[in-house]
Amino acid sequence: ISVEGEFGRLTIEIENVPSENPRTGKLSYLSTIALLKDLAAPLRVGT
Repeated sequence: ISVEGEFGRLTIEIENVPSENPRTGKLSYLSTIALLKDLAAPLRVGT
């Protein structure tokens, strides 16, 4: 993820070691996508 603006530049890189259990790896992938979608969504108050 790279962001550039008047503030400067922000770069985030995530690396991991693949899990021996393929299901765990898939859950990590899906969780990361959900987090990025939440970060891009409008502000939400409550549950």
